[in-house]
Amino acid sequence: MYAFELRSRHAFDTFAERLGVVMGKVDALVDLTGDRLVLQVPKEAVNQVAAGITSVLFREWLYDNLIRRARKSHEHVSRDELEYLSLVYLHEIRTEQTPLGDKTLEQWEEAVREEIASLVRAGTTLSIDGFTRFRLREPVSVLFDRFADRLRRFELDREYEESVAMLRFMLDEQPSIMQEVHVFCGRDRVWLTDEHGQLVRDEQIVQAAIESETDEIDSEDLAMSILITRSPCRIVLHDLHPDASWPSFVETVRRVFAERARMCERCDACERLRGSQPPMGSLEEDFDFPSIDWT
Repeated sequence: MYAFELRSRHAFDTFAERLGVVMGKVDALVDLTGDRLVLQVPKEAVNQVAAGITSVLFREWLYDNLIRRARKSHEHVSRDELEYLSLVYLHEIRTEQTPLGDKTLEQWEEAVREEIASLVRAGTTLSIDGFTRFRLREPVSVLFDRFADRLRRFELDREYEESVAMLRFMLDEQPSIMQEVHVFCGRDRVWLTDEHGQLVRDEQIVQAAIESETDEIDSEDLAMSILITRSPCRIVLHDLHPDASWPSFVETVRRVFAERARMCERCDACERLRGSQPPMGSLEEDFDFPSIDWT
């Protein structure tokens, strides 16, 4: 018979319940006060107790702590969203056997189960918080950092969806004053032409951008402002930078203008412009832009 003590500030009730089941009856828990649990463990039950503790540690404890930490730095993500995202994330980590340091989560769990069994046999007090802080520092740190990255992407995606919805609302309020606009999306800049290849500009929008307090004028913002204001019936997208990071300007235009926007199919204009995009320069500068017959 081994006297064994377990302490945990988180998921303590779950540890107590699981160990009560493992021991066969709650009476086997000699002391159960606050965050301290003391057991008398028969020799034949050591592996079962170690497995029970490890299971809670790598499931309920990990889940609770993911949510607890995330709530401190992601206040705009609701509790329901955090619970859903953490469950999906942990499921992916297990099913895809993603390495956390030099082991997968399953391999870490096996190593911890053996170590906890040794602690039970030694009659040592196991502090879950201290154990995870020192013995599981690497996998827990990697796990939490990756989940934080996922939450940041989730927040950015939500902001993007809200932005698209707002642009669509603004578009619905605008009458169409152009039939067709061609949107050229290069690596460093976006520009617009009419169906004849002539540059489309809006001096009022450009002047407003120049007079704003923003340090840097973004060609994508200017282009979107012009597209919303002109509200063209048809938009032809020429993607000269298909490797742009998501969400690209091409994707945003397609989302906002829906059926009005279509991709060109490697037209002559794209082939000619792919290596000769307009130079970066002053917004008052006229681009050296070729006149193109789109008929």
